[in-house]
Amino acid sequence: MSRLRLARRLNCISTALVGEGMKIALLVFFLFVVFTSCSLPAMGQNSLDEQLYRAALEGQLGEIQPLLKQGANIEAKVSNSEVRSWATDSTRRTPLIAAAMNGKIDVMQLLLNKGANVEATDDNNNTALIAAATVGQTEAVRLLLKKGAKINVVGAMGETALDAAAEQGMIDAVQLLLDKGADIEATGS
Repeated sequence: MSRLRLARRLNCISTALVGEGMKIALLVFFLFVVFTSCSLPAMGQNSLDEQLYRAALEGQLGEIQPLLKQGANIEAKVSNSEVRSWATDSTRRTPLIAAAMNGKIDVMQLLLNKGANVEATDDNNNTALIAAATVGQTEAVRLLLKKGAKINVVGAMGETALDAAAEQGMIDAVQLLLDKGADIEATGS
């Protein structure tokens, strides 16, 4: 339904059911919903970087190339809470890490082919490999290793990808990391 038709319907209903004060309140609410749900791009570098992060996070492959051409920074760190009003996660990550955590393999491939740093870290010093292993994104782990990710790199809590996957019970990721040569004795100390 178009916004204009929705506005007319809302106006008709509000006129029939409530007084003038309620009508204004409903109109304000309607405008709030319309403007907060729009995904209109804002101007500036931060907006480009946030749009790139969101596209990577959501697997919107077709949006990534144009954003990179417009100047979005492939290594910019953005948090989920900066691109999703309901999100509470404030850890700032690169688009590659966001894509890896969400198993967006095509997006990861594109970002890596465009020069994304496979060893870039988030605010907690975790790489895409550690992030993907932690949440059991086995295909993301496989791709990152193929692209040269260091298998025994140590992240925020002194854990490797193997440690993080094992701690979270991600058996397939643990098996893959072991098959690819992860050192069970590697630690941050």
